[in-house]
Amino acid sequence: MRHLLLVAVLAVVATACTAAESEAPQGAASASEAAYGSAEAATPAPSPGQAAPPLSAYVDKYPFDAVDGVRFVDHSLVRAAIERSGAPQEALDYIRNDNTVVVPIIEVDGRLMSRGFEAASGGDVNWGVLISLDGQRGAVCYSTGVEKYTRGADWFIDGEKAFTLYDMCPSDAEDLAGLGTWPIGSIPG
Repeated sequence: MRHLLLVAVLAVVATACTAAESEAPQGAASASEAAYGSAEAATPAPSPGQAAPPLSAYVDKYPFDAVDGVRFVDHSLVRAAIERSGAPQEALDYIRNDNTVVVPIIEVDGRLMSRGFEAASGGDVNWGVLISLDGQRGAVCYSTGVEKYTRGADWFIDGEKAFTLYDMCPSDAEDLAGLGTWPIGSIPG
């Protein structure tokens, strides 16, 4: 009897594995796609009748805190800004990774700033998302460490690198002062 039960269980498992393989898309997904896919599964998008919360609702929240069931990093306006920024895939992976160290989202001059860093790097690898409250203009900051005049924090918007600042990605209102109202306004400097 146990033998028949074991055979039945194995048959069910084999059938499920075969079905999953036939439903899987061709080609392997990147690590970021897999991580982002699992994040999407963990945080459902608003139902068709439910509107996403305004971006202002995320002020003083962490990027992975949900507001009305939607995390900041999963908000459609934020996702669109991140994707169209042109930032390297590695930066996007960090932004979407809820195992990084993050600070609360701040609002400065009609923009939201979300920032984090990779703990194992001691903060050298850091990132930020700066987005207008209406979600129409957004930029990504990414730094793998600062070396004066050699390497700094690169800012990406509209599919390309806009400029480099030889400092870490901003983390507070004072840090943002040097950017003026960018990316709403013109490039600083």
